[in-house]
Amino acid sequence: MPQVKLDIQDIVRLVSQLELKDLDDFIKRITAVRETKTHVDGNSRKDFLKEAVKIDLEKKERQRLFDLNEKLEDATISEGERKEYLAIVSKAREINVQRMKHLAELSDLTGKSLSDLMKELKLVSAGNA
Repeated sequence: MPQVKLDIQDIVRLVSQLELKDLDDFIKRITAVRETKTHVDGNSRKDFLKEAVKIDLEKKERQRLFDLNEKLEDATISEGERKEYLAIVSKAREINVQRMKHLAELSDLTGKSLSDLMKELKLVSAGNA
């Protein structure tokens, strides 16, 4: 079968000439094509989101945050360490905000509750959810 090159305007012009019954059939078929593409892209998006929610501070940063938090509680933290602490806390908060945005989107895509997703992805223990 020979290939014909059409741009969107050509397609719209041709579709506008269809009878109403044929136009409805065309719309159903195009909708099915779109749903197929959305399903494939949706799965890719779900996979991306499942990985994105696992992003966290690096192990060294988590340990440093823990150490600085202890100094803060003991009132032995220096001004430089306090600034470092606040920078790490700010980064951790931003990661958590992004994680929650990704979880909310994943919840919408899967139809699962946030708490179920967090358990499934092992973001919280079952006892803490």
